[in-house]
Amino acid sequence: MVRLSQSLVRLQHNAPVHVEYRCPRSPMIVGVDVRVCTDAQPPARDAVVFSRRWTCGSAAGDDNVERRTARLSLPRYVAYRPAADNRYSVFVENASVEAWMLEPAAYADARAYRKFYDAAAQRDRRAVGVVSPWERPRRPDVVDRCPSWSESIRLQLPYRPVCPAELGLFL
Repeated sequence: MVRLSQSLVRLQHNAPVHVEYRCPRSPMIVGVDVRVCTDAQPPARDAVVFSRRWTCGSAAGDDNVERRTARLSLPRYVAYRPAADNRYSVFVENASVEAWMLEPAAYADARAYRKFYDAAAQRDRRAVGVVSPWERPRRPDVVDRCPSWSESIRLQLPYRPVCPAELGLFL
């Protein structure tokens, strides 16, 4: 048995994720993943932006429910607002938190395709709310630094991507 006990309301950096699980006699691997769909990915594809793994196993065979809290450590392009110090921030369309439990042999098989949740017989998934990039906090580790002269000019230029075919690179 594995489940998310107090689900997140919104995807936020350093937010707690509470997992409850019951370990059988044999060792098991318990995992928590956070998946997001962003505007930078192809449609119907998602990316794992956080994962945490640990092993459990009860030698005595008691059926006590164990609890573990994992703190989300999100990449800065998902956690913080766009700014001169975080130019590659992405818009998150939707997000979900997944908790699962696998035997070590099944974990090794699922590892090749990174499909742990799909391979698990015991699993739980919750949808999580997302905020717009502009509602996210600023990066706390960067004190209002001034960009260099060349970076300041580059930030003022409009971003106009050009297709390689328009440049004549591919015929």
